[in-house]
Amino acid sequence: VMLQMPQVFAVAGATDTQVTPYQAVVSEGGGLTLTKDGKAPGFRDFIDGLSNTVVIVETQRLVPWTQPVDLIADAQTPSLGTVREAEPGILVGIGDGSVHFLSEKIDVHIWQGLITRDGGEKGNLGQ
Repeated sequence: VMLQMPQVFAVAGATDTQVTPYQAVVSEGGGLTLTKDGKAPGFRDFIDGLSNTVVIVETQRLVPWTQPVDLIADAQTPSLGTVREAEPGILVGIGDGSVHFLSEKIDVHIWQGLITRDGGEKGNLGQ
């Protein structure tokens, strides 16, 4: 099964077909973290808004695509770097379906707001 990785888990041009740079963000209150009652979050659980919540990241941290390895995001996550050639930072998938590059220099308070779905913060992707 390891050798049959679907293209959706690969980065264009990557030669290793057994690892993926994509992980779900599962921090406390994160977009894909279970709710307090143990259920998968629904749209109404995104109090901060889908467009203000990071749900997936692409970093240099490669994991076997068959393993359910997620990322507990913290203040250091933006410095993990992306597998693509870019300035230091990461690619993030937002709850509304958009993808953004975030510099490793992103303000820590903005980043903390972006990795929670219901903290009351409004992350600013323009920063």
